[in-house]
Amino acid sequence: MASPRGRETEALQAWLDDVAPRAALPAAAVVLVSADGSTRSAHHGRLAGPNSPLLGEHSLFRWYSLTKPVTATMVSALLQRGQLTLATKASAVLPDLAPHLGDATVEDLLSHRAGFRDWQLDAARWFRAPQTDWPTPREALARVLGSRGRHRARGDRAAGPSRYSNLGYAVLGEVAAEAAGLPYRQLVSELVLRPLGMDGTGFAMDRCPGASTEAGPSPPAAAPVEGHVRLFSSMGVALRLYPGGGFLGPRAGRLRRTRPREIIFSPHGGLVGPADDLAPFLALHLGHRDHRGADVLSEGALRDMQRPRGARAGSPRPAMGDGSTAEEATGLGWILGRFSAQGHDVEICRHGGRGPGFSTEMMCVPEWGLAAAVLTNVDGDAQGLCRALLARGPASLQPLLTGAR
Repeated sequence: MASPRGRETEALQAWLDDVAPRAALPAAAVVLVSADGSTRSAHHGRLAGPNSPLLGEHSLFRWYSLTKPVTATMVSALLQRGQLTLATKASAVLPDLAPHLGDATVEDLLSHRAGFRDWQLDAARWFRAPQTDWPTPREALARVLGSRGRHRARGDRAAGPSRYSNLGYAVLGEVAAEAAGLPYRQLVSELVLRPLGMDGTGFAMDRCPGASTEAGPSPPAAAPVEGHVRLFSSMGVALRLYPGGGFLGPRAGRLRRTRPREIIFSPHGGLVGPADDLAPFLALHLGHRDHRGADVLSEGALRDMQRPRGARAGSPRPAMGDGSTAEEATGLGWILGRFSAQGHDVEICRHGGRGPGFSTEMMCVPEWGLAAAVLTNVDGDAQGLCRALLARGPASLQPLLTGAR
């Protein structure tokens, strides 16, 4: 007979083993977290095809834009230390880029209100093959911002809605690095990853089995998960048409494998790590105050990150069929909205990530004291899966965490 703890772990694993094949996911990992730090995780599939090792707690996914809340947490730590303020103008910290930054402040950058617009064709050029010589992020940022004025911050940012921008977070990372006098990656490692014990997480170009990184050595079992795109998805078509991109590898049934590519601008999407490493991060943002979380952000700073700053451009959006409401707003690094399930209507903070080969999502429901993350290795609907898990409601999910580590 399985132990109580074993039965709860098996229940989450059974859920993932049921939904992953129906969603045509080659591989996926899920983590469920409570406000007291209790955690369950489950893993489905193999690293790279039928004969490769099974996924485990150290298997490495590309997080893509799940990196943004981590960047925002690091910047909030700098705010807490007085090394930046929300009113600090980016142009004052980066005078060499001032002509392109307008009056954008740290708060504007954190909440996507600086007015930068992402051009997807240009964003595709922000990837590179591993070990390829590229300019430094600061040099690349100067080139992108100077390209025909298309990326310049708008002066009317405060009057309009938040417009989601990867480029704004690239600027934010340089602002943080300049203000603190340390490289962006080192700041994330020292202020977030190490204090929270996220030892398996680092940046894509650093992560390989046995590598030594700013976040410490990789666990011995760490190995990257191979990414895929669907042949006829919008991303699959775009990657096939992109000239000279080299994103796509050989076919795998109805999918195409993706080749390893790194992102020049780490702050908006550069992190790579296992799903299990998201557990202490999510617990922190649920208000878990063990010795690790207390070293990162105060309760007031955490609440401030979850305070709405502006309506998100594109809201209202279509309902997801899970009872969620349509309207969304932006906080500091978080996308804010509401969620209805099992008779509850609650506020949520969430963020997703999507790029060549991977789809990811993490979601916190502070009122329930619950959070979840779903990482997949195909351009699918990780957000839908995360919502489907949380839609089971606290009465169903809390027992899964009984006796968890």
